[in-house]
Amino acid sequence: MLQNHPVDVVHEDVAGVQNGEDGWLKAMEFEDGTVREYKGGFAMYGAEYNNGFARELGCELNDDGTVAVDDHGQTSVEEVYAVGDLTPGHNQVPIALADGAKAGISVHFSLRDFPRDPDVLEEAGPVRSEEIPGIPDDLLEQAVDFHTYD
Repeated sequence: MLQNHPVDVVHEDVAGVQNGEDGWLKAMEFEDGTVREYKGGFAMYGAEYNNGFARELGCELNDDGTVAVDDHGQTSVEEVYAVGDLTPGHNQVPIALADGAKAGISVHFSLRDFPRDPDVLEEAGPVRSEEIPGIPDDLLEQAVDFHTYD
Protein backbone atom coordinates (compact mmCIF):
# COMPACT_ATOMS: atom_id res chain seq x y z
CA MET A 1 0.00 0.00 0.00
CA LEU A 2 2.87 2.37 0.79
CA GLN A 3 4.35 1.79 -2.64
CA ASN A 4 1.31 3.52 -4.15
CA HIS A 5 1.93 6.68 -2.09
CA PRO A 6 4.83 9.14 -1.87
CA VAL A 7 6.11 7.54 1.34
CA ASP A 8 9.66 6.29 1.67
CA VAL A 9 10.16 3.24 3.84
CA VAL A 10 13.62 3.13 5.40
CA HIS A 11 14.64 -0.25 6.78
CA GLU A 12 18.08 0.78 8.06
CA ASP A 13 18.62 1.47 11.75
CA VAL A 14 19.28 5.06 12.79
CA ALA A 15 22.99 5.60 13.47
CA GLY A 16 22.87 9.29 14.40
CA VAL A 17 20.84 12.48 14.52
CA GLN A 18 21.88 15.92 13.27
CA ASN A 19 20.27 18.99 14.80
CA GLY A 20 20.36 22.46 13.29
CA GLU A 21 21.72 25.55 15.08
CA ASP A 22 18.25 26.11 16.52
CA GLY A 23 18.32 22.64 18.11
CA TRP A 24 15.58 21.22 15.89
CA LEU A 25 15.97 18.03 13.89
CA LYS A 26 17.86 18.59 10.64
CA ALA A 27 18.82 15.11 9.41
CA MET A 28 19.19 11.49 10.43
CA GLU A 29 22.12 9.24 9.66
CA PHE A 30 21.48 5.57 8.93
CA GLU A 31 23.55 2.41 9.36
CA ASP A 32 24.16 2.15 5.61
CA GLY A 33 25.84 5.59 5.64
CA THR A 34 23.00 7.54 4.07
CA VAL A 35 21.88 10.85 5.52
CA ARG A 36 18.28 11.98 5.06
CA GLU A 37 17.10 15.52 5.80
CA TYR A 38 13.92 15.97 7.83
CA LYS A 39 11.91 18.97 8.97
CA GLY A 40 10.58 17.18 12.05
CA GLY A 41 9.72 13.84 13.51
CA PHE A 42 8.30 11.94 16.45
CA ALA A 43 10.62 10.01 18.72
CA MET A 44 9.57 6.51 19.65
CA TYR A 45 11.83 4.78 22.05
CA GLY A 46 12.19 1.04 22.49
CA ALA A 47 9.44 -1.30 23.47
CA GLU A 48 10.89 -2.93 26.57
CA TYR A 49 8.58 -1.67 29.29
CA ASN A 50 9.60 -1.49 32.92
CA ASN A 51 6.62 -3.59 33.96
CA GLY A 52 8.21 -5.76 36.64
CA PHE A 53 6.30 -4.23 39.56
CA ALA A 54 2.96 -4.42 37.72
CA ARG A 55 3.72 -8.02 36.75
CA GLU A 56 4.55 -8.90 40.38
CA LEU A 57 1.26 -7.37 41.50
CA GLY A 58 -0.53 -9.65 39.02
CA CYS A 59 -1.60 -6.99 36.53
CA GLU A 60 -2.58 -8.28 33.13
CA LEU A 61 -0.01 -7.40 30.45
CA ASN A 62 -0.66 -6.91 26.75
CA ASP A 63 1.33 -8.86 24.15
CA ASP A 64 3.67 -5.87 23.67
CA GLY A 65 4.52 -5.67 27.40
CA THR A 66 2.29 -2.70 28.25
CA VAL A 67 -0.05 -2.94 31.23
CA ALA A 68 -3.69 -3.51 30.26
CA VAL A 69 -5.88 -0.70 31.62
CA ASP A 70 -9.41 0.62 31.20
CA ASP A 71 -10.28 4.18 30.15
CA HIS A 72 -9.38 5.46 33.62
CA GLY A 73 -6.09 3.61 34.13
CA GLN A 74 -7.52 0.80 36.29
CA THR A 75 -5.54 -2.42 35.83
CA SER A 76 -6.85 -5.95 36.17
CA VAL A 77 -5.88 -5.78 39.86
CA GLU A 78 -8.39 -3.96 42.05
CA GLU A 79 -7.17 -0.52 43.25
CA VAL A 80 -4.03 -0.64 41.08
CA TYR A 81 -3.76 2.01 38.38
CA ALA A 82 -1.17 2.54 35.65
CA VAL A 83 -0.64 5.53 33.33
CA GLY A 84 2.00 6.93 30.99
CA ASP A 85 4.48 5.05 28.85
CA LEU A 86 3.70 1.79 30.66
CA THR A 87 0.21 1.73 29.13
CA PRO A 88 -0.95 1.44 25.51
CA GLY A 89 -1.21 4.59 23.43
CA HIS A 90 0.93 7.53 22.48
CA ASN A 91 4.03 7.91 24.64
CA GLN A 92 3.81 11.66 25.09
CA VAL A 93 3.99 13.76 28.25
CA PRO A 94 0.67 15.61 27.70
CA ILE A 95 -1.15 12.32 27.22
CA ALA A 96 0.47 10.83 30.33
CA LEU A 97 -0.59 13.93 32.30
CA ALA A 98 -4.17 13.63 31.10
CA ASP A 99 -4.25 9.89 31.81
CA GLY A 100 -2.86 10.56 35.29
CA ALA A 101 -5.57 13.14 35.91
CA LYS A 102 -8.27 10.69 34.79
CA ALA A 103 -6.85 7.98 37.04
CA GLY A 104 -6.68 10.39 39.97
CA ILE A 105 -10.29 11.43 39.50
CA SER A 106 -11.30 7.78 39.29
CA VAL A 107 -9.48 7.03 42.55
CA HIS A 108 -11.09 10.05 44.18
CA PHE A 109 -14.59 8.98 43.15
CA SER A 110 -13.95 5.39 44.25
CA LEU A 111 -12.97 6.55 47.75
CA ARG A 112 -15.92 8.90 48.26
CA ASP A 113 -19.41 8.43 46.89
CA PHE A 114 -20.53 11.17 44.51
CA PRO A 115 -22.73 13.03 43.99
CA ARG A 116 -23.78 13.67 47.57
CA ASP A 117 -26.53 15.66 49.11
CA PRO A 118 -25.13 18.94 50.54
CA ASP A 119 -26.36 17.95 54.03
CA VAL A 120 -24.48 14.64 53.78
CA LEU A 121 -21.31 16.51 52.72
CA GLU A 122 -21.64 18.90 55.68
CA GLU A 123 -22.10 15.98 58.06
CA ALA A 124 -19.16 14.00 56.62
CA GLY A 125 -16.78 16.95 56.87
CA PRO A 126 -13.44 17.21 55.10
CA VAL A 127 -11.69 14.13 53.78
CA ARG A 128 -9.07 13.04 56.32
CA SER A 129 -5.62 11.61 55.62
CA GLU A 130 -6.70 8.08 56.61
CA GLU A 131 -9.21 8.23 53.74
CA ILE A 132 -6.82 9.80 51.20
CA PRO A 133 -3.24 9.10 52.34
CA GLY A 134 -1.78 11.47 49.73
CA ILE A 135 -3.16 14.55 51.52
CA PRO A 136 -1.51 15.20 54.91
CA ASP A 137 -3.82 16.64 57.58
CA ASP A 138 -1.82 19.89 57.87
CA LEU A 139 -2.19 20.53 54.12
CA LEU A 140 -5.90 19.73 54.34
CA GLU A 141 -6.27 22.22 57.22
CA GLN A 142 -4.61 24.92 55.08
CA ALA A 143 -7.01 24.15 52.24
CA VAL A 144 -10.02 24.31 54.57
CA ASP A 145 -8.78 27.57 56.15
CA PHE A 146 -8.25 29.28 52.78
CA HIS A 147 -11.18 27.83 50.84
CA THR A 148 -13.20 30.22 48.73
CA TYR A 149 -16.30 28.11 48.30
CA ASP A 150 -19.46 28.40 50.40
